[in-house]
Amino acid sequence: MPVAARVRHIECEGAFNLRDLGGYATADGRRVRPGVVYRADGLHRIPPGGAHALDHLRWRTVLDLRTAGEVAAGMFRADGVEVINLPMLRATWGIPEMGEIDPVEYLSTHYLQMLDEGAVAIAETFTILGSPVRLPAVFHCSAGKDRTGVLAALVLSALGVPDEVVAADYHLSAPAVDRLVAWLTATKPDLSEEMSRQPRALLSCPPEAMHTFLQATRERHGSIDGYLTGIGVHHDDVERLQRVLLEPA
Repeated sequence: MPVAARVRHIECEGAFNLRDLGGYATADGRRVRPGVVYRADGLHRIPPGGAHALDHLRWRTVLDLRTAGEVAAGMFRADGVEVINLPMLRATWGIPEMGEIDPVEYLSTHYLQMLDEGAVAIAETFTILGSPVRLPAVFHCSAGKDRTGVLAALVLSALGVPDEVVAADYHLSAPAVDRLVAWLTATKPDLSEEMSRQPRALLSCPPEAMHTFLQATRERHGSIDGYLTGIGVHHDDVERLQRVLLEPA
């Protein structure tokens, strides 16, 4: 695992892509508060009783970005933690019926579509993360790279974290996906077989895909703030988010 990923990665049985979003510097010299907002893959895979290993994180809120169908197979539960389902997609992506796939084009295009499908979830997440009584919080999907990656990118961008840092954070999911695939191969051969049918490009996390997504979002909406305003997250909401999640300069 790369050093940067090791520093952020939090070990937990059943979760392979659990990371703190704190510590990143913003363009104006502030820093995202550590220990307040986390991103993760499928926390529902944590075995019974395993959630106690995360007690030191003091989560108050877990935001599950998976579809209703995925949630039906199980959700994360822990005493004193509010778990909220906020689907970022109406349905999970199917396996493309095509040959070779350009991962940057495919992923960035699907991430842009997520801005529409996941608008309600994104707006609600910004409200929750701007409320100190709901923190610390974590948001997660299944692999922790696509839905979670898009949401993390929007949150970090709204806080003023530069694109190259946002893209680098996205790319940290690459070794985690490899660990997830290895675990599925060893313990869930049926799911592993299904995942193996997907083009390898869809399991990748190229930083260029996130750069392309952020640039295209600005071209369509004028800015990240422009997109957020369009879904009901206004300037005051973003300022509140910054006050809560950023350390002073």
